[in-house]
Amino acid sequence: MAWWGAALCCLRRSLDAERRATCMLSARLDARLLSPSSSQYRDGCLRWTPDTYLGPARQPVRYTSFFGKLTADLLWKGALAERSTRKGRGKRSKKKYRKDLNKGQRIGEGQGGFLWPGLNIPVEKPKPIMVVQRRDPEQQKEIFMEMIRQRDSDDKRRKSRIRHERGWTGSTFGGRSIGCPDPGPRGETFEDFDSRVIEVRNVSHMTAKEGRTKMVRAFVVVGNGKGAVGFAIGKAPEKIAALRKAKNMAIKRLQFIERYNDHTSKYYCGLCTFLLPPPPKVDAVYFFSSLFVCLFLLVCLEQNISKSYGPIWTKLGGQFGCLARTN
Repeated sequence: MAWWGAALCCLRRSLDAERRATCMLSARLDARLLSPSSSQYRDGCLRWTPDTYLGPARQPVRYTSFFGKLTADLLWKGALAERSTRKGRGKRSKKKYRKDLNKGQRIGEGQGGFLWPGLNIPVEKPKPIMVVQRRDPEQQKEIFMEMIRQRDSDDKRRKSRIRHERGWTGSTFGGRSIGCPDPGPRGETFEDFDSRVIEVRNVSHMTAKEGRTKMVRAFVVVGNGKGAVGFAIGKAPEKIAALRKAKNMAIKRLQFIERYNDHTSKYYCGLCTFLLPPPPKVDAVYFFSSLFVCLFLLVCLEQNISKSYGPIWTKLGGQFGCLARTN
């Protein structure tokens, strides 16, 4: 609150100086103009002449202010500060983000509406060389409002992605594509392969040296859309490192799944039952199990309808065996 005190002190000083200047001006007018012996005071009324003008009253002007000493980072930090209270469910306020105020602005354009040749208008036109001009107030207001609307629309606009690319939910990696695996040590490239995240989980284990250590466990499936598919589990302290480790390990454990007219059949595997009846030819893909979404897209089993029953962990372990045994 120190800067608030400084602001109030500066305001109080400026008001006192203005009050003193007003009092001095009133005293000078009373002494020179309102005296009965004055030539301007005749017939009981005051007569103003050009030589009686004393000029504007001088007031102290502050050309510097403490508001200009704060940086943009400090101002944004104060504007985006969040309160420490009301953190329960349903009480959290929406997070505020920093805006780029320079976005949408053009060099030479301002509220004045001036036209500068070579800056915001061409120097030469079919007519003679242009000079500095100014727009009409109505035209300038319309251009300024259009600039504000364009800037707001750019902030609200988001890059749209299809359903399978953005994953199953918006807050986890499940179902997202993380690109092709890294090149091999001998220069092998895997541009025709794609990687999909099945699950990302935070795990921990006890060590004698460091105690409880937190790790990230990632389950990734890799496929080329032509029947070659592989899966692996990667663990690392960081999420990105675990995903990269899992997809590079999955490319080394490829399996080939035979396809017959892009259809599969029913098969039983352990405690789980996978139903993959061959439907008629359609132009869409229907999946009742989220585990098969990434797998079918990577194997290129199009125009399939799938349904699975059983525990989740048995599904993860048995889906590859199920597809590998089907013809």
